[in-house]
Order: sequence, then structure tokens, then C-alpha cells
Amino acid sequence: MDCSDWRSLLIELPQFADKCDWEKLEGWAWRSLLIEQPQFADKCDWSKLDGSDWSDLLEKQPQLADKCDWEKLEGWAWRELLIEQPQFADKCDWSKLDGMDWAYLLIEQPQFADKCDWSKLDGRYWASLLEKQPQFADKCDWSKLGGGDWASLLEKQPQFIDKLELSELSGGAFASLLEKYPQFADKCDKWAEMTGVDWVSLLTEQPQFADKCDWSKLDGNNWAYLLRYQPQFADKCDKWHEIEADGDDGDGRYYPFCAGWDGILEKQPQLIERCDWGRMKSRDIAWFAVNYPQVADKIDWSRIDRGDWPFILRYQPQFADKRGK
Repeated sequence: MDCSDWRSLLIELPQFADKCDWEKLEGWAWRSLLIEQPQFADKCDWSKLDGSDWSDLLEKQPQLADKCDWEKLEGWAWRELLIEQPQFADKCDWSKLDGMDWAYLLIEQPQFADKCDWSKLDGRYWASLLEKQPQFADKCDWSKLGGGDWASLLEKQPQFIDKLELSELSGGAFASLLEKYPQFADKCDKWAEMTGVDWVSLLTEQPQFADKCDWSKLDGNNWAYLLRYQPQFADKCDKWHEIEADGDDGDGRYYPFCAGWDGILEKQPQLIERCDWGRMKSRDIAWFAVNYPQVADKIDWSRIDRGDWPFILRYQPQFADKRGK
């Protein structure tokens, strides 16, 4: 039996402990076992446990703290441990905690504020902290908050509106703010700074700002995402020829606020008339034939390779007569 086998067996059937080769257990296995069966602590090689193991173990079995090598705990491990077991604060090396660690720790255990290096918190973590613990506002460097941070914070703590300096927001930050707070539009002087992605994000939520948009900034994938949710802008689009089949920009990676014809047709099948089939690969055309059989009369069947026909006919056998055309 290997490490995993022994861990699972002893958690469920601890009476077989006398058969165990304890040397086989690694740190993660000891952590899991001792959380459920702490009576085996005298068998443990404590040096095998790393900081993550110790954090998880002491959350559930704090009586084992005298065995802990505290130096092994990194900032996030301290955060998780102190949220559940704040009595170990005197062991903590506070310098290991980063901004995210401090925000999440103080949300749950605000009594540690006197230990905090406030300079480590960036805008998003200040927003997260102040949403739950607004009493720390006097510690905040408000200039660190971007538009999205402000939008999130003001939704929960609107009294901080007087701290918002609109003139300091970038175009992207203003777009994020306007998504939730369109009433600030008359204060915006950053329309020209907004990128294609900013415009897609904003117009998806607040289409009334279309008259401010520089449409030339949107590329094909941006257009595909916008039209998926706001098809009324189709007459503004001059990038139909740039829209890909699946919107991954050709490299398989995810891009925020990008889409392709698959995304458009899922929500707006009436836009099929705009599709440039000449840009489609055989596998893409086959996918559309299977998922959108209603576009059959738009498809150039001669462009489908032999290898893609089994896929089509498996799901849409009625297209068998199209093969070879």
C-alpha cells in the first residue's frame, strides 16, 4: 500500500494502525490523517509538513501547535490560520503578509489592524476591506482605487462618495465606474481615452452612451462580444470581416470581452446574414452546421473536408445529401 492508501484506510479504519509503515506517509497525508485522527500524532515525522499543511492542521487541531515549525508558514497560510485560530498571532511574522492577506484577515479579524502595513493594500483590496470594515477608511490611500474598485465599494458603502476624485480616474477606470453609476457621465472627460475593451464593457451594461463611442477602436472580436448582447448596434459595425469563428484570437487563449460567431449566433441568430463564410475553416463550418442547422442554405458545403462529415452526420443526418456538393 502506498501513502494515499494508508491515509484513506486509517481515516476510516484506525484500528489497522499497527500494520502501517509510517515512513510512507508524506506531509499532505499526515495533515489529512491528523485532522481526522489526531491520536496518531506520536507517529508523525513533523519535518514532512510544509506551511500549508500546518495551517490546515492547526485550524482543526490547535492543540498540536507545540510541534509546529512556524517559519514554514507563508503569508497566505498565516492569513488562513489566524482567521480561524487568532490565538496564534504571537507566533506570526507579519512581514510575510501581502495586501490580499491583510484585507481578508482584517475582514474577519479586525483586531489585528495595529499590525498592518497599510501600504501593501492596492485599490481592489482596499475596496474589499472597506466594504466589510468601513472603520478603516482613515488609513486608506484613496488614489489607489480604480473605477471598478469604486463601483464595488460605493454599492456597499455609498457614504464614501465624497472621497472619489473623478478627475484622477483613467478612461478605463471611468468606464468601469459608469457601468454601475451612469449618473457620473456628465463628469467624464475621459471618453477619448477609452479602449475598445472599455467600450464593449461599458456599452454592454449601459448602451445609452453609444453616441460617445469611437467605434473605430473596436476590433472584430470586440464587436462580436458587444453584438451578442446589444444587437441594435449591428449597423455601426464595419469589422464583420474580422470576426473569427470562435473568438479566441487564433491562439486558444481566453480574451476578456472577445467573442466570435459562435457567441453571436448563440444569442442573436438573426445576424447570420452578416457572417463571412469565406473566413471559416472546414471544422468551423461543420460546427455551425451541427449547432445551427437553420443556416444550411448559407453554407458552402464544398468547403467541408471529408474528415468533418462524420461529425456532421452523427448529429444532423439530414445533411447527407449535401455531401459532395
